[in-house]
Amino acid sequence: MVNATTRAVPRTTLRDLLVAQAVRTPDALALVDERESLTFRAVRRRVTALAGRLRALGVRPGDVVAVGVPRSASLSLSILAVIEAGAAYLPLDLGYPVERLAFMLSDASPRVLMTDAASQPLFGDAVPVLSIDENGGAGDETPALADALTPEHPAYVIYTSGTTGRPKGVAVSHGAIVNRILWMQNEYPLGPDDAILQKTPCGFDVSVWEFFWSFLVGARLVMAPPEAHRDPATLVQLVEDHRITTIHFVPSMLALFTASVIESHGPEAAVCTSLTRVFCSGEALGRGLSRAFADRFGAELHNLYGPTEAAVDVTCCPASGAWIEGDGGVPIGRPVWNTQLRILDHALRPVPPGAVGELYLCGDQLAIGYLGRPGLTASRFVADPFDPGRRMYRTGDLARWLPDGAVEYLGRTDHQVKIRGQRIELGEIESALAALPGVAQAVVTAAELGGGASEPGMDRRQLVAYLVPAVDHALDEAALRAALRDTLPPHMLPAAYVTLAALPLSPNGKLDRKALPLPVVGAQATAPGAAAGRPPAPGLESRLAAIFTELLDLERIGADDDFFAIGGHSLLAMRLAARIRRDLGQPVAVSQIMVAPTVARLATLLAETGERDEPENLGFAPVIRLRDGSGPPLICLYPGSGLSWQYSVLSRYVSGDRPIVGLQSPRPNGPLALSADLDELCDRQLAILREVQPQGPYHLLGYSLGGTVAYGLAVRLRRMGERVEFLGLLDTYPAEAHDWSGLGRTDADQAAEREQEQFLNDALADVMDEDLRREKVEMFGHIFGNYKDAVRVLSKARTPLYDGELTLFVAEKSIPPEIDPEGSWTGRVGRLSVHRLSHCSHEDIIAPASLRIVGPLLDRVIATAMADAEPVRAAVGG
Repeated sequence: MVNATTRAVPRTTLRDLLVAQAVRTPDALALVDERESLTFRAVRRRVTALAGRLRALGVRPGDVVAVGVPRSASLSLSILAVIEAGAAYLPLDLGYPVERLAFMLSDASPRVLMTDAASQPLFGDAVPVLSIDENGGAGDETPALADALTPEHPAYVIYTSGTTGRPKGVAVSHGAIVNRILWMQNEYPLGPDDAILQKTPCGFDVSVWEFFWSFLVGARLVMAPPEAHRDPATLVQLVEDHRITTIHFVPSMLALFTASVIESHGPEAAVCTSLTRVFCSGEALGRGLSRAFADRFGAELHNLYGPTEAAVDVTCCPASGAWIEGDGGVPIGRPVWNTQLRILDHALRPVPPGAVGELYLCGDQLAIGYLGRPGLTASRFVADPFDPGRRMYRTGDLARWLPDGAVEYLGRTDHQVKIRGQRIELGEIESALAALPGVAQAVVTAAELGGGASEPGMDRRQLVAYLVPAVDHALDEAALRAALRDTLPPHMLPAAYVTLAALPLSPNGKLDRKALPLPVVGAQATAPGAAAGRPPAPGLESRLAAIFTELLDLERIGADDDFFAIGGHSLLAMRLAARIRRDLGQPVAVSQIMVAPTVARLATLLAETGERDEPENLGFAPVIRLRDGSGPPLICLYPGSGLSWQYSVLSRYVSGDRPIVGLQSPRPNGPLALSADLDELCDRQLAILREVQPQGPYHLLGYSLGGTVAYGLAVRLRRMGERVEFLGLLDTYPAEAHDWSGLGRTDADQAAEREQEQFLNDALADVMDEDLRREKVEMFGHIFGNYKDAVRVLSKARTPLYDGELTLFVAEKSIPPEIDPEGSWTGRVGRLSVHRLSHCSHEDIIAPASLRIVGPLLDRVIATAMADAEPVRAAVGG
């Protein structure tokens, strides 16, 4: 029988199994990330040290400990430490909005929050914090554990979308996840030569087996860098570099991964040959995608299924051989150890094979329930009428038995959807929309928009919001989008909005979802990050939009979609500039695209510029306005390139409508090229700053060289009696703290020339437009000239004292050996606040991927500085 799955499993906990394996293989390699490689012995020492600190804070079995750490070895060690201390870990995805993170902390009431200094500002101060940056000393490899941890205690809590608009935490026991992992090891055995890639975001329950399986069986766990799970090319490189044997994909990402390998390496080249087993779950796996995978890779592909309310997966099916013949989806298969499946009708009666019913789950892997929600738990975890005294979980999934005893998934009974592996309760989005001013009614659906081609297996559905405005209210779509971004994670944001006078109703007065119109007004991009707002206006906007969509391979985009947020990058910006010049006859520069990256903004800029102006002057002017607004601007100082374009991404994260202004040093007449030393450079830059903002309060931000200049400006402004409310330096240290001995003028020139030549070769390899090539050669020549001048002025500089507060952001992946980040500034400033960024290096600290963490952190720090300065501002009437 299909449900005859009884298997004797040791009555034990994750903690006991982790300790036992570490004792068996202490010298084997256990944990790897970009920065370090740790043996099982080293892992145990780090984990027990952290666990000791948790215990000192009162953590005991039954408690919840929140973990908010970027994906790295430190994240794995923090989770293991929570298990070692006997508590349940609550993963906090740093990509979630601050408001959602705050809700999870408030709702779960964790005993402690484990985080690093860079991430801590995302969480406020409502929960006691254990900083993983602080050295707690080495722990004992096999500590004495006096608490009574049992298999019934919770091991983890993961939040899912809520039907009532309130996310809910699912608590899962040690016994449940132990059953799941021991089954997996029996079914797909790993050995000491195996390596698992941990790439799933920690808030998704698939990450649970990724975090623990290798540690229980003596294999290696390789931690992918943050954001790597979104980039197929990076994943290919990680598999190759680390000889990964085991990996998980949501089917949509598997489609991109497979297509990327075929496109980059061809259909037969030997790549990712180390892969032995690939698992898919999170959404329906199509047979066509399974065949495409089988044709390209030698690894086994397996389809798994399970809701968050069970210990990850409860069924399995091979995605190979006869299982992938024909069309449709691969079945979800048969139940795992100690798990039973029931397909029942509305009266809880079993349906016959082939008939459609609702899927219920029973057995040892069911969750404890919803954290702090006994009523909701009782409504979803109901008594099993076929096994008195046991529970079954109502999944809300439609399914049927196949003749061979496998189960086929057929969709949902309610308004829950899964899109690209993320479980979404449409009701939660509807509740968030209905709570916004001016919204009378809101309905959200998932629909496939646009007719463009996609890879086999790619889920092209997107969320569509239908809104009925309140009486005498006009809905502002941009304001709605901004408000939702503050409360919902990115995967729950609607891609398109439709305003209706009234919702369509069926004859019995209920909402008729089938009658909801697909968006036909308002553009729709098929890439993450697309705003899908108003459509481009006829004329220049529409012509620009056509070029955007062709280069980005999208069906259509909105007038306010950000080129760089929907797949663009610097090389594509070069092609975009060439196409606009060729097709539209507009003398556009790449610099203009960088500062005006939407169709609407670029059209306005080009219309204002016209044929009479030199476009390069706009992107290379001494002052560029990255965002208009009101109030004191955030003044951003250029790094060694002399350009401030990269700061434009901050407009996504800096709250309110404050202006963002970039100060630049264009060659040959910029302040950097004209200045004999740093003092002259700061004096020249101060004159430009005072033209932009004649009086305070000032908010200054600088990166690298720009940090040194921003510091010099702050010193001068304070001497003039002006208020400097915020001074932020991105990976900047006193010039004399650096070792300049190896960077003589000749050496620096030669190094810059070699770097310039290589960069130009890479950047211009496929740029065919000769005018554009000449322009870029000249542009990069200016950039590297500025780099050499930056070395010249910094190598002779001396840092004055500053009596105000300095906020320092440290890129931990690239700290020079001679630099002590805190110590180098001690004694030079009135007050020092340091935020360590473990996820980035000096080179990428203001790259778009890094700014997903740095941006919200910076916004919070500036807001705090302004709030602290409010009494002073009020006293002086500012």
